[in-house]
Amino acid sequence: MTTESRLRRAAEDTHRTISGLRPPSLRPERRLPLSLRWAVAAAVILTALLIPLMQVGQPVAQPLDLGPGEVVLLEEPLVVKGAPAPSPEFDASKLGTRAGLGDIEDPSLLARMTLFYPENTNATIVKITVIGVTDAGSTAAILHRSITKCLWVRTGDYQSCRLFGTLDAPGVNSRGLAGAMVWGPLPEGTSVVGLHYGQTSLWQEPVGGYALFDTDMGDGDQFALTAYGSDGESLHSEIGSFTR
Repeated sequence: MTTESRLRRAAEDTHRTISGLRPPSLRPERRLPLSLRWAVAAAVILTALLIPLMQVGQPVAQPLDLGPGEVVLLEEPLVVKGAPAPSPEFDASKLGTRAGLGDIEDPSLLARMTLFYPENTNATIVKITVIGVTDAGSTAAILHRSITKCLWVRTGDYQSCRLFGTLDAPGVNSRGLAGAMVWGPLPEGTSVVGLHYGQTSLWQEPVGGYALFDTDMGDGDQFALTAYGSDGESLHSEIGSFTR
């Protein structure tokens, strides 16, 4: 090997050694072909454009229409338990016998019964507020429609759903159905409702602004209803004749 060949080989060995020790930032840059770089950039742009379009068809969760104190029993359709009344700070037992309200066992069954009730076939029900169930099995609920609301009552083999004013001007009303007495919407702050007829005196802590009593009244029997605040003050009263 000539002297020139040995020098050239030594120079090549030195270059390879130096290249191996050189940090990555100082090594010769290996760039992708221009066509490949354009393809990667196009893919990134296309992905950014497609993501919003893919989200358009996805359902957006809507907030539930809940009032203060209401509890969700079923989300579709929306069935809620009405807000409890303020606790009485007086001895309500002096008003007579307590007639409490229980909870419904199957919210979905209640929804099916109310949604397919004949008077509701042409109405859109957006929410059902459960008032409760009496010891005898009478059930009451408020069916909220787009403009008005309907009081649905079921007792025994009877059921009815009648408009109860409008959402903007509900008023205070009482009505009966085969012995069941419903009263409401009650004045704000109502803690206890008292019902007196004949020799019977009942009281109840309303739910959702309504009271529901089972009675043995007949058509024409006189009754008196009184709404009391938590301190025992009379907020509203009604005297009338029972109509089934």
